[in-house]
Amino acid sequence: MLEARDLKKQFLSGESVFVLFEHLDFAAKAGEMVVITGRSGSGKSTLLYQLGLLDTPNDGVVSVDGIPASSLAHNARTDLRLERFGYVFQDYGLMPEMTALDNVLVPLIMRGESYPRAEAAARAALVRVGLGDRLSSKPARLSGGQQQRVSIARAIAHEPPYILADEPTANLDSASARQVLDMFSEIHRGGATIIMVTHEKESLALADRVLELRDGALLAVGTETHPPAVPSSLREGGAYGL
Repeated sequence: MLEARDLKKQFLSGESVFVLFEHLDFAAKAGEMVVITGRSGSGKSTLLYQLGLLDTPNDGVVSVDGIPASSLAHNARTDLRLERFGYVFQDYGLMPEMTALDNVLVPLIMRGESYPRAEAAARAALVRVGLGDRLSSKPARLSGGQQQRVSIARAIAHEPPYILADEPTANLDSASARQVLDMFSEIHRGGATIIMVTHEKESLALADRVLELRDGALLAVGTETHPPAVPSSLREGGAYGL
């Protein structure tokens, strides 16, 4: 289980302190897909970074499978993050000078995998996302949808239990976005826990739960037994983004 208790995140703006959220609780069960929506500036991406141990809250505790991250030394926290999480970002986060294969392979090497094992896992992940014929292509030679699929392959290559996705379809056309969402659906069926921040209405149907981050609080929008309504931040005319 991925769990957060009493989270607080604040920023300095000049001489003022801006509290993005506080006393915020969250929990995702093993194998659950949770979609988080909200208006631009509501803190969705910031919350995702706290949950994925990419940033540290000002207060509160994030626990990964019962392990409080705040209780760990820096290196142990990094090891936990590298082992348990895969990340998919809006801007893909690929190294432009590397091939698709190397973009997936190098992070595995950095995790301590041997080259043969890392290469085999990277190839398998790229085949899984339908890019087995583009292993030697660099990002500039790939479409936006293909680049995001490389990003997904990188996230799943070490088979982490948790996949965190920050606006994964925001930069894609409708057809590419559909392909990417289908891949997340497949990964979810495979047993991974997925937490996705998005403003895309099409993502809601994939989720076991939909939450809206509004005024610093997470509000339940729908469940698997009650189809989610469209959150206020996604209705026509709503402002949404980060």
